[in-house]
Amino acid sequence: MLNSTVEASQCERCGRKLRSKQAMEDGMGRVCKGKAAAERALKQAQVDKQAS
Repeated sequence: MLNSTVEASQCERCGRKLRSKQAMEDGMGRVCKGKAAAERALKQAQVDKQAS
């Protein structure tokens, strides 16, 4: 039976090799995941500021 989930072997953000199972499932390592979340929050804050 085929597994329907696709696991990445390289970080989507920086291209480094992923080693942990969680990172492979997420598609990026924990540092890049944190940076991506911070970037999304900053972008959302800018959108919210422009809307008001």
